[in-house]
Amino acid sequence: IDFAPNGLALSEIGLDAGRARIVFGTDGVSNLEAIFAASEGEVSGAPETDSAAEPLAIRVDKVSLDGLDAVVEDRANDFTMQVDSVNGTIKGLSSRELARAKVAIAGRIGEAAPIEVSGQINPLSGNAFTDLRVTVAGVSLPAFSAYSARYLGYRIERGKLDLDLDYELNGRTLVAENRIKLNRFSFGVAVESQNATTLPVPLAVALLRDRAGDIEIGLPIRGNLDDPSFSILGLLRRAAARLVTRVATTPFALIGGLVGASGADLGRVVFAPGSEQLSSGEDAELEILATALMERPSLHVQIRGRVDPGVDGPALRRAKVEAELQRAAFQDLSQRERERIGDPEAVELSSAERFTLLEKLYRERTGERARELLTGESPTGAAVASASEEARTARLVEAVAAHVELGDSDWRALARARAVSVQTALVAAGAIDPGRVFLVDVEVGEVASGALVPTQLQLSPR
Repeated sequence: IDFAPNGLALSEIGLDAGRARIVFGTDGVSNLEAIFAASEGEVSGAPETDSAAEPLAIRVDKVSLDGLDAVVEDRANDFTMQVDSVNGTIKGLSSRELARAKVAIAGRIGEAAPIEVSGQINPLSGNAFTDLRVTVAGVSLPAFSAYSARYLGYRIERGKLDLDLDYELNGRTLVAENRIKLNRFSFGVAVESQNATTLPVPLAVALLRDRAGDIEIGLPIRGNLDDPSFSILGLLRRAAARLVTRVATTPFALIGGLVGASGADLGRVVFAPGSEQLSSGEDAELEILATALMERPSLHVQIRGRVDPGVDGPALRRAKVEAELQRAAFQDLSQRERERIGDPEAVELSSAERFTLLEKLYRERTGERARELLTGESPTGAAVASASEEARTARLVEAVAAHVELGDSDWRALARARAVSVQTALVAAGAIDPGRVFLVDVEVGEVASGALVPTQLQLSPR
């Protein structure tokens, strides 16, 4: 020990086989806070010193830690954690402004999970500096069930925690990177709790958990110590809430990013009016989604078929006319031909055959001859001769379609067919268990997006 003028220098401070006990009461206040609050009260009553006096210069060459233990107890949440076998050194502590003490400390949490602290600090100067890295590996997560039950509404069934934390405090500004890995993590039973968040945590977990059952996330935080509301735990809670919200509100962007397709709109599949057939572009996007879902096995997909009567109606009426033409042609075939073809949809009609059947169908529906409709295109009847066969046929189809009545069963059948098309393509596109894909009740209403009608997809935790 060197008592220099207006200074104190220590060669080494050793802490050997010590044991600390930190207890948080039911009010959330720790015994350390109570002790230091009392000490501050005593200091405030001491005689005033000369504020202009030169501050005491302090230097500690080395602090040695050997075999220290600590117990942290939270009585409000019935939680206890033990830190064992803490060993290490802090070299070069000084009150000089630019001094940097080197930290190298190691220990174990719960006698099993190693913890290491390394970096530089300067807690004795007026302008505090900290640049520390803290790593923890293999902390058992079920021990934290009391907290997850209270704040998330679920106990923890299994899992281990790895942490890789970088904290830098320069002056009064804290910048931190928190890299967190949850190994083989899964929630247990749900628990009623008034303090539980309303955020969709199970969905966020399912979105983040990979094929091995692990979750890796980063939670950067930044704050100022002079802010009256500053709290590291508060900053972490807000960062975690932002992450969960972002993940849960844009789930398809997240899983699309897993396969380099973050710009694709994987949450919906659009159909042409009146159609249940997928376009080549939609097939490709469903292949992307299937690939991404293979990376996130904890997710289910729900498909809601949709139809917009205002947009789908005209095309669906025309489709029903075409189907009726094929049925009529099928019935006109011989028994032998019907057996050979098997399905009315397989009947192929020539232009002339199609026009003849349309004329017959128009007469059945309206009681009028098709010629009267077509000559009505022109007061002189010239349009009959000048209009192309295609144009005349199209007008006749529209005229017959105008007499097709559509009801709720027709709308719902189209919506279901669209959902089945998506389901079939999604299962066929990748090695996805069909049990992960669900069809939910259809939606009929004004749902069109321009000239196309989207079928909606939704992700949910298994």
